[in-house]
Amino acid sequence: AFKAVFRSQSALPDFYRRLCEADLWFLMPFHPELDGGEMQIEPGRAISFESFVMRDKQIIPLFTSQEQLRYAVRMRKEWSRKYAVCQLKGVTLFQILATQPMTVVVNAHSEMGECELVTGVLKKLADGSMLKPIQNAGVDEGGKYTAQIMILDPAEYPTSLVQPVFEYIRQHEVFLAAWIFGTGGPVTRENGNFQIALWMERRDADLEQGLGVVLMALHKPDLQCELTVMSTAQTESQEWTKHVPPFYRRG
Repeated sequence: AFKAVFRSQSALPDFYRRLCEADLWFLMPFHPELDGGEMQIEPGRAISFESFVMRDKQIIPLFTSQEQLRYAVRMRKEWSRKYAVCQLKGVTLFQILATQPMTVVVNAHSEMGECELVTGVLKKLADGSMLKPIQNAGVDEGGKYTAQIMILDPAEYPTSLVQPVFEYIRQHEVFLAAWIFGTGGPVTRENGNFQIALWMERRDADLEQGLGVVLMALHKPDLQCELTVMSTAQTESQEWTKHVPPFYRRG
């Protein structure tokens, strides 16, 4: 999962899920009572993490294995002094780290690549919102599409939003087409409120949730996006589908 996330953002849902479930490794200031022993982390107990400057930024490194941690220590001379090597469940770590301002880097200096978790993503992993089912916006209880949309010129499409969505849905044949609209107020390629309408062959809660993870992982406060999932009947009943070209259509 870690290598896959560098090939495509479509791997993000599985990557984040595994991070939360896995035991992760980190460094604490050394204390003689920790030498070769174990320490029970009680709920609410403060933990002192070792942090380091990397690329002019203070970071807290986490590792998916002891091997990755040892490799990083060999690569960075300033990490070679004595520390306590500790292990904790990923979701528990994220709940602790979500309250601090520093950036967390998973597998820093790893030969397979590293992944930065900014504070906004950490908080969503900590409270579980990153992996919750998406809300189907713009559809009423009867299944009627009711969203108030603003048709955009393709030159106005936010590439940082459209590209990861395109990468994700093209991996799964259940997605037939996708459109993007503005939903009120001015929009640019960098900010505004958007809605992505998805035509799906059939509903799939896991794939819909996965796409929601991809969007939340962008963590762009000035660029908000809701998802609408439509059946074939709903899609064919919309007049705009006859005139607005989708940014994705299954071949």
